[in-house]
Amino acid sequence: MRGSYCLVFFLFLIGCANVDYRGEQKGVLQDISSSKFNEAYKKSIDPEFLNEKESILLRRLEQGTLAYYSGSNYVALKYFDEAYSISMDLYTKSLKNKILAGLDENHDVYYGLPYEIALIRFYQSVLHYKIFLQQSYEEGEYATPDRKIIKIKAKKLTVNEARNHLFASRSVIMDWDNFNNQINEKHRYIDAQTEILLKTWGSFVHSKIGTRDDKRIAIDLLKNAKELLNTRLMMLSSFNTRSEQWYLYLKNNSSTDIKDRERFVNKTNLTTALEKHIDDNIEMLQKNDSNNVSILIFSETLPLKTADKILFLDFPDGILLNIRYETLDIKSKPLSKAYALRVKDKNNVNISHHNPSLIAPLTDVAFASINNTKQSVNLKAHGRVAAKVASYLVVANSSEGDQLAVLGAKLAMLAAIDDQKVDTRQWLSLPAGVFMANLSLPNGKYTIELEDITTGKVVQKKAIEVKEKDVLTEFFNF
Repeated sequence: MRGSYCLVFFLFLIGCANVDYRGEQKGVLQDISSSKFNEAYKKSIDPEFLNEKESILLRRLEQGTLAYYSGSNYVALKYFDEAYSISMDLYTKSLKNKILAGLDENHDVYYGLPYEIALIRFYQSVLHYKIFLQQSYEEGEYATPDRKIIKIKAKKLTVNEARNHLFASRSVIMDWDNFNNQINEKHRYIDAQTEILLKTWGSFVHSKIGTRDDKRIAIDLLKNAKELLNTRLMMLSSFNTRSEQWYLYLKNNSSTDIKDRERFVNKTNLTTALEKHIDDNIEMLQKNDSNNVSILIFSETLPLKTADKILFLDFPDGILLNIRYETLDIKSKPLSKAYALRVKDKNNVNISHHNPSLIAPLTDVAFASINNTKQSVNLKAHGRVAAKVASYLVVANSSEGDQLAVLGAKLAMLAAIDDQKVDTRQWLSLPAGVFMANLSLPNGKYTIELEDITTGKVVQKKAIEVKEKDVLTEFFNF
């Protein structure tokens, strides 16, 4: 009879297998890599895309990013505003309850890592600024929270309505700064690294508002960015070839010595370019000058979380039964592309050449953040497996020769362990890096060419027209 109960329990476990989240975003990622942004967005608004209630935040993040890449700025902003509200609710309520209750993290609500939550603000700020410049909302398709597709009508904004978006762009920056200050207290060396993006992009937004106080703040942000670049950001491989040594040095020393910097810091070309970007913009602001053309480049894709199966070795049965369980892993993925911008006039004559600066080394941030959480996730996974094996051994040692009971317990244990999946969900449509360049051009029509200097090829072109308004254009090169 005992054996029958065990077999029933085994069948119950099989019937209650957890949802497998893998593969949900594979088609979208392939479309992004092929620059098929409209197709990727259409996939993301399919009712079956990430349709589990536990993935609502991730679904909104992907939909917002893909709407932005496909040119629907207002629709994208609606998604990111929703994602912001969801993330704040999760952080202030559900996450606290989860910690207090000690609930199992396996296939639970997707909360997003701190760097992902911070980057919601970046996209919100960019989109508010874009809408301010274009003074309109585009028509587009929008997926409601209950997965219905509705049409968004185009709308021309008044001057005041448009300017409200400029102020909203600045408000988001201020909120982002508050969020990063909270993160700094817990994740000083990892998730706070979105600060370089906050300070460079934040300085840009403040400078465009143009009041005396905003210009002062813009200069201060850039000065802080340079200080950050020469200290904590040296822990990122995009900026320092000896980043690991510098990380360990900073972790064990409250202050830094010039001689130690020479030992543990070897700046890359990306560092030099960003330093020049910061210095040039400080000088421009101090002279009360301004640029009228800005370019953002979203480059490559992030390193991905993976699930690897390893052998459980704590008990002899772990070896005899070949018990294997999933653990979380991630491999580093350095940026492989570097860029130059060529500006041509209406007669196709080269008039200027620029090297954009890396303002968001997200490939480093994502790897460091996920790698930092990997040990905790894997320890918990190991603990759950150990508990299941221990339960099986109790049954096996107390079954008094009831082989059916032992078999049932063994099958139930193996099924439960096999069903235990680590959470590999992540915001896949984020770029590995964001580059920025600021130009000053007289009124006229131009072509901006994006060259990948690692191959010497022009990979994209954009036509722009400079009039009385500033221009912000983007390249998406994944």
